[in-house]
Amino acid sequence: MLQVSIMYEQEEVAHAKSLLNQVSSSSVDMIVAQGCLLYKEGEYEEARQKFQEAINMSGYQCDLAYNIALCYYKLKQLAPALKYIADIIEKGVKEHPELGVGSNAEGIEVKSVGNTQVLK
Repeated sequence: MLQVSIMYEQEEVAHAKSLLNQVSSSSVDMIVAQGCLLYKEGEYEEARQKFQEAINMSGYQCDLAYNIALCYYKLKQLAPALKYIADIIEKGVKEHPELGVGSNAEGIEVKSVGNTQVLK
């Protein structure tokens, strides 16, 4: 998987795909890598399906939800893209209310955290 990541970063998509085809497991990491390669090739719907499959296997992860939002955006399906981004923000504010400064959070009292390490 490390070699696949290296080839992906070096824009060697064909080489990354051939390395990925040599992996026999169907782990979440492999499915995400397939989604990333499909995205890079412009196959946004297929990539979205891979990212959704990874979420179904591993549970909700903000980075995978963001990848799905990007796929929808590239497909010019802005409503679903916005829904995924809104979900990411909502979950982020729920898990880290101190980062919701300036947002409208009903029932959650937020205070300024200044320029803290948490905010970074």
